[in-house]
Amino acid sequence: MKHKSFSMEKDGFVGHLAETDENSDTAVIVIMGGEKSVLPAIKVAERFAEYGIVGLAVSLYDAEGLPKSVDRIPLDMFKCAISYLKNELKIKKVSIYGMSMGSLFAAMTAINIGEVDSVIMVSPSHTIFEGSDSKKHMTGHNMMTYNEKEFSVVKQDFENNAMRQAFNDAYKDKKLEENASISIEKIKVRNYKMDKGIECYK
Repeated sequence: MKHKSFSMEKDGFVGHLAETDENSDTAVIVIMGGEKSVLPAIKVAERFAEYGIVGLAVSLYDAEGLPKSVDRIPLDMFKCAISYLKNELKIKKVSIYGMSMGSLFAAMTAINIGEVDSVIMVSPSHTIFEGSDSKKHMTGHNMMTYNEKEFSVVKQDFENNAMRQAFNDAYKDKKLEENASISIEKIKVRNYKMDKGIECYK
């Protein structure tokens, strides 16, 4: 297994590559929620590589060149990640694997950027959320941007509530929830999967 690291300054994204020993034309971009994830994305990428699939773990925040927290993370960097796989490694099929918060970035990449063949979302949400700083203070901005523009969000209060309660309260405003909902039907890929029921849409 071969490894390579990437930086925002040089490559347009922060990540770690786990490349198979033999040439492969299939790759998976792994998004686990950033450097603070309980399960490091590189470990998942390496697991894919063990099965003959190139794994590219992409960080979202708290790395050089990225936001310090989950606040206005540029979705645009996934253009660079996909371009590297297709142009440098000559990958023909690119999938995105996102867990928890990473599933939101996987879905929004497929909707806004495209150029992927499948999306796997593990423990996903149906909405985009307000950004927060490293101390869970809400910023009033979006957790992600695309072309420097922010999306509609639901507003959760992590400062004064446990996570479950914060999300329950966030969904009380049905208009905000509707506006911030991710339109799954806009994901124009071969298939996508969710962890609950492992449904496959073709």
